[in-house]
Amino acid sequence: MVLSRTTEGKILDLTLSGYSQRAIANQVNTCLATVNHRVKLFKETGSTKLYPCKRKSKYEPIEEMTRQRIRYYLALETKKKSFTIEQLQLLLNEDGFPVSKSKAQKWIHLERNRLKESYLDIFHEPGQMVQFDWGTKRLKINGFYRTVCFAVFALPFSNHRFIHVTEKMNGRAFVDAFIAFTKHIGCIWQVKNV
Repeated sequence: MVLSRTTEGKILDLTLSGYSQRAIANQVNTCLATVNHRVKLFKETGSTKLYPCKRKSKYEPIEEMTRQRIRYYLALETKKKSFTIEQLQLLLNEDGFPVSKSKAQKWIHLERNRLKESYLDIFHEPGQMVQFDWGTKRLKINGFYRTVCFAVFALPFSNHRFIHVTEKMNGRAFVDAFIAFTKHIGCIWQVKNV
């Protein structure tokens, strides 16, 4: 039986509220077997998405364990001595992770690139910082393709975003976008000396 999203939501809400399945069936006007089936799916998957996923995952189940082992071996590398792809594949096969050379090469490159990326985890108090970034999009305007630039301001704690559309990504466009942003929020935060 195909149910609407609201009906499935009601079944889930009433189940989580502690109602019996028979009471839920009476309240939602469906048969008891349907409610039993939906509750069984919810208990098995633990997901609020009551339809089971029919699509197989594109990732092999052993991939994450293999990539963790690759991370381990890459952590053992030094600047003067690094493993070749053949050596890493041989080590993985010895550890019980049968991986083809092409898969090993792909995963090793992904993990090496991941190690090159770095992020700083800096804590800021609410209202102390605004994040800024530029973005572009090619649009067809009046029959011509033009590049439109977006100045994006984001407040990290509230996840509020303000977008200002400009033609160029230069200093003048940034100043115009910043003025529009301060008018939008209605203030400029005080500068804190650290």
